[in-house]
Amino acid sequence: MDKLFKLVFSKKLLSIISFLFQIFILAAGFVWFKEYFAYVYWVQLVVCAGLIIYEMQLQKNPAFQLTWICLVALAPTFTILLYLLVRFDTVGKRISRRLNYIVKTTNRHLPQKPDAAEQLEELHPRMGGLANYLRDTCGFPVYQNTDVKYYPLGELMFEELKKDLHNAKKFIFVEFFIIHHGIMWSSIHEILKEKAAQGVEVRVMYDGMGCVNLLPRDYHKTLEEEGILCHPFAPVYPLLSSSQNNRDHRKIVVVDGEVAYTGGVNLGDEYINRIERFGHWKDTAIRVTGDAVDSFSMMFLQLWNASERKKGFNEEEYLFYLTGSTRREKIDTKGFVIPFGDSPLDEENTGERVYMDLLHTAQKYVHIVSPYLIPSSEMRETLKYTAKRGVEVILLLPHIPDKPYVKAVARTYYSELIRGGVKIYEYTPGFVHAKMSISDDTRAVVGTINHDFRSLFLHYECAALMIDCPVVPVIETDFQQALKLSQRVTLADYMKISVISRFFGYLLRLFAPLL
Repeated sequence: MDKLFKLVFSKKLLSIISFLFQIFILAAGFVWFKEYFAYVYWVQLVVCAGLIIYEMQLQKNPAFQLTWICLVALAPTFTILLYLLVRFDTVGKRISRRLNYIVKTTNRHLPQKPDAAEQLEELHPRMGGLANYLRDTCGFPVYQNTDVKYYPLGELMFEELKKDLHNAKKFIFVEFFIIHHGIMWSSIHEILKEKAAQGVEVRVMYDGMGCVNLLPRDYHKTLEEEGILCHPFAPVYPLLSSSQNNRDHRKIVVVDGEVAYTGGVNLGDEYINRIERFGHWKDTAIRVTGDAVDSFSMMFLQLWNASERKKGFNEEEYLFYLTGSTRREKIDTKGFVIPFGDSPLDEENTGERVYMDLLHTAQKYVHIVSPYLIPSSEMRETLKYTAKRGVEVILLLPHIPDKPYVKAVARTYYSELIRGGVKIYEYTPGFVHAKMSISDDTRAVVGTINHDFRSLFLHYECAALMIDCPVVPVIETDFQQALKLSQRVTLADYMKISVISRFFGYLLRLFAPLL
């Protein structure tokens, strides 16, 4: 029943209807409209040519454009309907316009402290360039006076998150792609109700597609009756919702502007191994305290105000340095932290550029963890080039996938990457959902950004870049522990994959940007 419900509320049903309509048009053309079929054919040809010309002039990744061209060649009628569904996303564009405006008018509340930027530039000139890009183009400053704690498993993060929520005195922000009833959400939900009853301002935002078959359609009303301010991000409706691709894939918790969490962990029991799905679930998260929390607060506030139809709320009331004369205590730790977000409609592929910058600047190693591997051609070339210049490049991927068809596509890249010098491992105990990149014991990225088209180009995402922080070697140590439990994939292993499976993967790869 859940699968049927999810199908009705997704673009899959419209895709099926469109494909059946394609078959109907072909059959009707031969059976009933023989005299006019030539006219229908030429009209369809002109429309598809216009579609291709329109798509080619967009400043999009070439892989998306190639996918649409392939679809036009294989099934033109189906493609026209699918294109209208995906490209003319009125809800997503409305949110994007509001978000772009809000970002421009509120980023002044995240000033760059000159000392932090200058010290980073002095210590790491090439990383200083990345920091300049994130600050000047994307609006995310570099911070000192920040401490980061790393959690190698979701269940460890869960225990400390509950403590921080219990200690909240002013406000709590909660933003997740998935909220699913179970032990984890029930525990957090009870704390949120308790804090709301005590007068703490509690705001919850969850993705309308991510939770479409996990929460009741009016669940936000239930939370509001409990004193919790809530709305789903871009809710979906059967055959009516045009917001299909640009989803809120972020995971953010902010408590009182003093503590922030992010990482791969959603609010579901599989993320803390209370239920087993796809073997052992390997996920990670970080807890941030200090000045960098302001960027997480701002990311939440900006997207909330952009997606909320009612009047938003004032960002200045929630940023620590603007809420009064009290200053944060000095944190006795070194390093730099840059929290950053990625919007699918701002023409800046921020997540991909951060990942690629780590590869370009690495001297010893780059270790990457991702549940999905559907890289762009630029990313593939960068991975191979980094390995060929003597840098150890390791990809850690799941052995047991949550989406077999996505793993089939991921494996189509194995041969090319392995021949290019990239080492690939699969986590044999189960599924890896962590999203991380570590380089040279000095830099790491932990957040929500997968190495696939959806995360890098279609979703709202977030992460934190850490430079010279004491936590970076801790993250690398955990990577090495996970590697001991993993199996390296060689060319010989790849050749053992059946020809049918490989053919299926390459067939799906034609449409990888849409998976």
